Amino acid sequence: MPDTTQASIVRRFGTFEINLESEELRKNGMRLRLSGQPFQVLAVLIDRPGEVVTREELNAKLWPADTFVDFDHGLNNAVARIREVLDDSSDTPRYVETIPRRGYRFIAPVSSFHSPRLARSAADSTITATQTMTSPSVSDAFRTPEKRSVFTRPMAWFGGTVVIAVLAVALVSYRASVVSAK
Repeated sequence: MPDTTQASIVRRFGTFEINLESEELRKNGMRLRLSGQPFQVLAVLIDRPGEVVTREELNAKLWPADTFVDFDHGLNNAVARIREVLDDSSDTPRYVETIPRRGYRFIAPVSSFHSPRLARSAADSTITATQTMTSPSVSDAFRTPEKRSVFTRPMAWFGGTVVIAVLAVALVSYRASVVSAK
């Protein structure tokens, strides 16, 4: 049976990891939504950390020569989306620095490492009912973790506190009416 794992290069900066091959951006292991042109702009900047990437270079890489678009608007929106996802700021940048009238520079330290990934064959893509019932497939280990609501526990505490408060008020009202009836 052939080896189904291969290594893909993942780049890490801050709490983020980006896999240019699978086009995934993660923060602390959680997959973030960044695709299309914003992802492509970030990929170009990550490939050349510390270097100025001109607006013209980005234009040439993102849009074919025969495409007529409002390039400035598209690029500005892409960089704004990158900053939103990375929780970055143009005023005090930690990741993407604007070089006025020239382009952008990725300013955070970037490290690379190899990450195992699955190369799925046609035989691997067929899963029987027995496999799904008894043992998790290998791909389950690489599934994107589902995002859990942060407010679940605090909301439960709040709801419980409200119920207790309502019961306390009802008990005090009931006792007051019993005492006043005597």
